[in-house]
Amino acid sequence: MVKISQEAIPSIYSGFMEEIKVRIEAAKLALQNAADQMETNPAAYLHVEFCYLQIRFVTELIALAVLVAHNNIDDFRTNRFIGEYKADAIFGRLTQLNKDGFPQPFTPGAVNTEGLMDAVVSTKGHLTSVGLAKIYHDCGDRLHTRSLKRLVQLGRRYDLGEAQSWYRQIMRLLEFHVIFLPEMKRSLIVFMAYTPDGHVHCELRDLARVEGTYQTQDPGPRS
Repeated sequence: MVKISQEAIPSIYSGFMEEIKVRIEAAKLALQNAADQMETNPAAYLHVEFCYLQIRFVTELIALAVLVAHNNIDDFRTNRFIGEYKADAIFGRLTQLNKDGFPQPFTPGAVNTEGLMDAVVSTKGHLTSVGLAKIYHDCGDRLHTRSLKRLVQLGRRYDLGEAQSWYRQIMRLLEFHVIFLPEMKRSLIVFMAYTPDGHVHCELRDLARVEGTYQTQDPGPRS
């Protein structure tokens, strides 16, 4: 694969995130429709299946976006990587090469007089690569019709709470997130909704460790 220029990586990564926003919003609307119609519309399960499909796409897009973030590193441009489309396989190999390379949510904090923003990176309680790989598998499983025996016995049963939980976990992961590139020499800082237009904002930055948190240049207003 051709090496992407470092300057182009944030723009390409942002493009993946913009598509994710469209798909995750479509999944949210489908869940709302399913909840409203489940008792009255025999075909309401179609909304749930549409939600599963969008969330599965989202997991795959996250995997490909992470590969883009690491593109400048030779080990991430191998045929084994660039020919892979299964999210779980990408995540598994990713963590072998860079255990900090999966998106990690952070909380934007105060900005000091020098224009540096505190960024408190979450260390637990958020979706991990293992958790997202499981969602990827579970979505695929729910999109199968299953055997005739199981379909006759159980019919079509869906857990709206499960799908809603997946939606919330993905939103929590991505709203403000950082990808630490190998040896933490550079980081990709991502804001999913940026003022004034609400578009994704993404930059390659240095993160300085300061008293248990990180500091980076303040990107400005956030929606």
